[in-house]
Amino acid sequence: PAVAGVVITAFGIAAAFAVNATTFLVMLLALLFLRLPPQEMASKRERKGIVTDALQGIRYAISHPVVIQTIVFMLAASFLCRPVFELLPGFADEVFHQGAAGLSILTSAVGFGAIAGGIWIAQRGKHEGLLTIMMVSLAISGLMLIFFANTDLFWIAVVAMGISGVTMVTFGVSTQTLIQNAVPGKMRGRVLGLWGMIFRGGPAIGALLMGWLSGFFGLQWPVGVGGGLCILVILLMWTRTMPLLEDQEVSKMPAPARKPVG
Repeated sequence: PAVAGVVITAFGIAAAFAVNATTFLVMLLALLFLRLPPQEMASKRERKGIVTDALQGIRYAISHPVVIQTIVFMLAASFLCRPVFELLPGFADEVFHQGAAGLSILTSAVGFGAIAGGIWIAQRGKHEGLLTIMMVSLAISGLMLIFFANTDLFWIAVVAMGISGVTMVTFGVSTQTLIQNAVPGKMRGRVLGLWGMIFRGGPAIGALLMGWLSGFFGLQWPVGVGGGLCILVILLMWTRTMPLLEDQEVSKMPAPARKPVG
């Protein structure tokens, strides 16, 4: 987003798509150089079709204390917090009256924040404390949405989006890492499929709902209420999450005793 904002302003939207396409070459090269140890995989007898595998992943996620808590927080973030990024064009034009230049600044703020968050959590280099980071990131995201939705000052909105970029990355990395460490190899793909569905599909559905509500209440009210609901989810889940915070080394937490069945 940081590069896209500059490219859109200087060269237009088509150029931004072209630049984005070239960045996938970097990812392809990185994948070519990956050397991973053998992983525990489900046998053909254990795999009974896509639908059955997906249902097994859902059952396992519901039965696992770490995974189900993580998914609840993911649902809150995906449906209530992250849709604001899809609604930034409307805010830049209708709320802050900054047009394309304002949209570029807002998206750049999100991008630079995401880079900062990614660098911080990467150099941290450990998974202890990720539950706490996940919850704090979601709480800060909700708070930033409240600030963003209740200000007419553009610079405050830019700061709020920059901080939201930080928390977006730290939350996303924390949730994915927690699930990967808590789930055995043969179930990991199925549970991460559920993670991907929520993480990718949730914001689109949330943005659609908030966009519809904005037709009645304006853009600011739905986004602000979404931020408040994120904080409420944390408060409601706090008593359930506190016991898990006592064991921050999630990879050593036991998996559920009940084995999911097809």
